[in-house]
Amino acid sequence: MRKYWILLVIAAFLASCGGSRLTKGDDLLQEGNLDEALNAYQDVLKEEPTDDERQEAQGRIAICYYRKGMNDLDAKKTDNAIVNFKKSGNKYSCGKLATIYFNKGNELFTASKYKEASENYQLSGEYSDKGSLTRESGLDEK
Repeated sequence: MRKYWILLVIAAFLASCGGSRLTKGDDLLQEGNLDEALNAYQDVLKEEPTDDERQEAQGRIAICYYRKGMNDLDAKKTDNAIVNFKKSGNKYSCGKLATIYFNKGNELFTASKYKEASENYQLSGEYSDKGSLTRESGLDEK
């Protein structure tokens, strides 16, 4: 019986040592600690990751920035949301950015700031087109 217990302890120890370098970031992301998760994934990129680890880390970094952007939108922090959506490079970010810029354009137009409104409408159209081009080309289906 004692022999099995020792083997079980050794197996548990080895299991805790193994695993992906992404696990820490995954746990933090799951808990909603986006800034800490970002740091953990960026650390993976600094540690000479394999190609698969690099792709996974970059994808998860994009997810973190996208979620930060969504949180900023909920908090009415549109400028922060814009920064985070741009950093995400996520296929869904183009639609969010188009909507943000369109809404900002409406606010500026209502305030009789026509030049700034026009600039925001133009940005809205550009991000809307980017999202359409991505969908049409199939680049977003990875």
